[in-house]
Amino acid sequence: MASASPARDYDDQDEDEPSSSPSDSQDLTPAINCEVAGENGMYGQFTWTVALPAAPADKDSLADISKIRQFSDVFEVGGYEWKLEMYPYGDSQSDKTLSVFLCAVDRKQLPGWSQTAHYQIAVVNKDPSKTSTHTGYDIFRGKRDSAWGWSKLINLSKLHDVSQGWVDDDGKITLQATV
Repeated sequence: MASASPARDYDDQDEDEPSSSPSDSQDLTPAINCEVAGENGMYGQFTWTVALPAAPADKDSLADISKIRQFSDVFEVGGYEWKLEMYPYGDSQSDKTLSVFLCAVDRKQLPGWSQTAHYQIAVVNKDPSKTSTHTGYDIFRGKRDSAWGWSKLINLSKLHDVSQGWVDDDGKITLQATV
């Protein structure tokens, strides 16, 4: 079992900042298919199918590749709102790996807000027995600890290798979060 990376600051205002490469001409609007499942509301599974953006072609843009990120739609589980944050080319703590984090969205509702969550993030493979699942148990609180996950979830060369089964025929991957 892989351990979760240190908490990441998630700030709702970050979404207004550019989350793509420095080239504004590149459209990184993700193709998203989201669904939430769960019988009693205390736990749930969120599925996000998202297109991987193309890597910047010019050498100067590669330095900012860790700034490319995408957010899922907000989903509710156990009365709390969550979303996934994905760095398709790795975050500032990794490169050449897919980085994915579970973010607490509603932390500003009350001063001192905190929520302990047992969660899993999975990268779904066409062969279900090869699906890569990582489990965490963390306290989400305030701005400092509002997102937990993995900087090194899966190697990009493995992810992009069509024969490995991670990317579908449309160039999309499927992530599942169970909270």
